[in-house]
Amino acid sequence: TAKKNTNIFEKRFIFIPITNGSLHCSLCVVVNPSKCYEENVSHKDDLDETRNDNEEVFKIIFLDSLKMHSTHRVYKNVMHWLFSEYERLYPKSSLERNNKSFNENCIIPPVPYQDNAWDCGVFVCRYAFGLYKERKKKICKRDLNRTKNNFITESKFFEFDMTDIAKMRDDLKNLIEDISKIYLEHKEVEPIKKRKTSIKEKQKKR
Repeated sequence: TAKKNTNIFEKRFIFIPITNGSLHCSLCVVVNPSKCYEENVSHKDDLDETRNDNEEVFKIIFLDSLKMHSTHRVYKNVMHWLFSEYERLYPKSSLERNNKSFNENCIIPPVPYQDNAWDCGVFVCRYAFGLYKERKKKICKRDLNRTKNNFITESKFFEFDMTDIAKMRDDLKNLIEDISKIYLEHKEVEPIKKRKTSIKEKQKKR
C-alpha cells in the first residue's frame, strides 16, 4: 500500500484472501477500516457509550467454506497490519492501543459450505461477490444487538449451492481463457512493435 500510495482507511471494504500454502483458501473482509483505530484505543469505552444505534462500526468478517483456518491468528495479523498502516499514514497519532477482543471485533456468519476438497477458491470469489452486492448495507451498532450473526449473509446473494459453484467455476475458467488469449496476442505483438521502433530510431540517427 505504501508503494501504491493507497490509503486503506478511505475504503469501506478490504477483501483479503487467506491461504494456507496451497491447501486451502478463505476470505477475510475488513469493514469500515477508518473506524478501526478509534474503536481500539484507550478511550474506546467512552466511544461505545456515545455512539448511536445507527452509526456504522468497524468489523472483521471471516468466511471459510471448510472452517479450516485459525481465525484468531488471522485476526491478530490483520489488526497488526491495520495499526501499522494507520501509524504510517498518521505518524502524529499518539493514542494508546487498547485492542478490543476477538469476539468484540469479529463476525463469523453462517455461510454455504463446500462438500469437496477443491472448490475453496471459487467459494472465496462467491463470498466476495455476495458481499459486493450487499455493499450498500450498513453494519451498525443496532445489528450487533442481535443474538446471531446471520444478518451479514441472510440476503439472496448467499443462497447458493454446489451447482451454482460449479457454474461459477466454469464461468471463471472461460473468462480466464478469454483474457489469456488477449494477453498472449499482446505479448506476441509487443516485441515486434519494440523492434520496429528501435529500427526507426536507428534510421533517424543515420
